Amino acid sequence: MSIVTREQIENTRRWVDAFFEACDSFNINDWITDFFQPDATVHLGNHPVMQGHEEIIKQYEGYYSFLSFVKHTVQSVDISTERCYVRVRVTSILKNDPEQLPIVLEGLMIIGKKSDDEKLDYFNVYIDSIPLLKRFQMCV
Repeated sequence: MSIVTREQIENTRRWVDAFFEACDSFNINDWITDFFQPDATVHLGNHPVMQGHEEIIKQYEGYYSFLSFVKHTVQSVDISTERCYVRVRVTSILKNDPEQLPIVLEGLMIIGKKSDDEKLDYFNVYIDSIPLLKRFQMCV
């Protein structure tokens, strides 16, 4: 087992912060191409695994098309040499919500990225999206 150095921890934490800042920017193409390997995979809970920039971008563009706002707030990060575990709070507002009510979800994201790499190999998301889906159904 390799030991993670303080420098690797600090670099990974900066990378995680930049990752979520880019994610929140709504510029999906840049977020994916800047932070994901070309053959990266994304697994969102029980949904089928997505692979490659084109498929991942298409999925996230569809998801973000329903949002007027999204903010990922990192609660904690646990870092190893092969991956990091990020506990996150996601605040979203739906475009068609007349009240513009913020929906807050909490979950765990596993980022498969070696501590010295610039881009991730995989991104697994475990979050209960039921409150967002219920609000979406109310606003349709």
